[in-house]
Amino acid sequence: MTIIQAEHIMLNNAAHTRKSFAPEYELGSAFMLGNYCPIDQAGVPMVDMGFMHADAAYDVVSVSKGQFFRLDDHIERFEQSCKKFRLTNPYSEEQTAEILTNLVKLAGTQEAYVWWCVTRGMMKPGANRGDVDAFENMFYAFVIPYMYIADDEQRNRGLDIAISKNYIRIPSNSVDPTAKNLHWMDMKLALFEAVDAGKEWSVLTDEQGFLTEAPGANIFCD
Repeated sequence: MTIIQAEHIMLNNAAHTRKSFAPEYELGSAFMLGNYCPIDQAGVPMVDMGFMHADAAYDVVSVSKGQFFRLDDHIERFEQSCKKFRLTNPYSEEQTAEILTNLVKLAGTQEAYVWWCVTRGMMKPGANRGDVDAFENMFYAFVIPYMYIADDEQRNRGLDIAISKNYIRIPSNSVDPTAKNLHWMDMKLALFEAVDAGKEWSVLTDEQGFLTEAPGANIFCD
């Protein structure tokens, strides 16, 4: 089986070369509170429930040669995630696509990691926190140069992984796994567990011992 040397191609092929960008966007671009800014100047209000309680839905899409990979499908999935968590995107699907496209242009990234979310937001003064309408849902997004979980050398030989013994993925009757969410502590701790054991990455099972996913990666069996 031939494994495409993706990292080498992206770093050396002219079609993947980063376009011109303003110096302040060297690290990437962000959208917060209705405004665009360099990613290192972006932030989330500390009393936003997304920050305090991981109360949010998110999605990620990649860009290669300046083109999004199935952006419409990702946005549709994102809207379904929001619906399952009783969140409302303050922007339409068309506006969301426009914001993400503008972020890619600002960063000049032909190979990009594109992330966005809707958080529960801040509670309105005097509101009942059990009322879904007590919060103003907020939209945040950012774009950075594409990130690799494994480099070409690792992908050619295969990653040395550990199936976590100490942690399982959050059960589906706790948090719906079909809605992309910010509940990552199980995956973070499993990754630390793997590295402590001299492995390169981790995989989690569910409560019944079936494989689920890895931090930042899906699992496919042939």
